Amino acid sequence: MRTIASLTMTLFASALLLATGCGEKRDASVTPEGLPVITASAIDSFVTAGGISLIEFGGKHCGPCKSMRGILASYTAAHPELRVACVYWEEHPEAFKRFNVGAVPAQLVFDTDGNERLRNIGVWEKADLIAALRTLSGDF
Repeated sequence: MRTIASLTMTLFASALLLATGCGEKRDASVTPEGLPVITASAIDSFVTAGGISLIEFGGKHCGPCKSMRGILASYTAAHPELRVACVYWEEHPEAFKRFNVGAVPAQLVFDTDGNERLRNIGVWEKADLIAALRTLSGDF
């Protein structure tokens, strides 16, 4: 038989988990910042689907990666013509090997034909990202 104290602690713990988001189920196909997450096998179709695309190679719990995803999310909200997706090393290490990405965060930018045109390792400050993208297209 449970005591009142035991029930109170159970309810308190459940409320705490829900309040902090630990009880929420999150869509695994979208980052917490709202960017799409793709698989290693989807990279080729993503970068050849048209337009300039950027893939963020990072980790789910990496602080600089989270910061970079925030920068990308705020930028793409204003510039939807840039197609952005993320690949997590914890889930798809083969993609990191294929593209020779040895450090995170890393951003690879692809032209409309799917060719890699730009690469940045580390957090790409928004102003530098914009300047680099403008070398590929005046639309940014």
